Amino acid sequence: IALGAAIGDAMLGRKVGYKAALWGLTISTLPDLDVLLYPFLDSASELRVHRGFTHSFIFLLLASPLLGLLINRIHKKDQVGWRGWTMLSFWTLLSHIIIDVPTSFGTQVFEPFSSYLVTTDSIFIIDPIFTLILIVSVTLALLSRQHSRRRYLTTRIGLALAALYLIGGGLSKLWVNSVFDASFREQYGSYERMKTIPGPFTNLMWMGHIERNDSLYTATYSF
Repeated sequence: IALGAAIGDAMLGRKVGYKAALWGLTISTLPDLDVLLYPFLDSASELRVHRGFTHSFIFLLLASPLLGLLINRIHKKDQVGWRGWTMLSFWTLLSHIIIDVPTSFGTQVFEPFSSYLVTTDSIFIIDPIFTLILIVSVTLALLSRQHSRRRYLTTRIGLALAALYLIGGGLSKLWVNSVFDASFREQYGSYERMKTIPGPFTNLMWMGHIERNDSLYTATYSF
């Protein structure tokens, strides 16, 4: 929601005001509406369905122009046009996919052709810092309605900081992997597989899981 609102305001906030942020946050929730199917599914099926087709590139390409047509019809008087609303929908839905991929749950971005879960395991599923950066930037932008240039810059600065935070998580992941790899090899030798994931609510604490023969080794690392 926070990211969708930021993208909406950054793209069309100067043209249509708060409606851009409102549509951004609304569109950003659409992929997660697959949870409405949960009452009809068992636990295993829930894992299969969530972050499935509604989080795929195909859904992104199909839904964006349809949403653009719908929103343009609702706000015809704003003269943004179908293309403008379609681009807002496209980037908002794409951003939803982008921030889901780094989490440990993974995302089925290639549905319906493949159910492979794409993940980088570089950010926790709930990260207060990432969210607060976006909430603060959007709030400041909406409070700067009389200063279009300031508003324009505020949301973009927020998005840039959020992007840098995601990149920082990726760089932290590379460092953590090297630490776990070196430490394990020094103590036990080679191994088959390794998985590292950030700890709760931060990427400063990490957990590592290493498989060797018939044993699973677990350790933690903190910056």
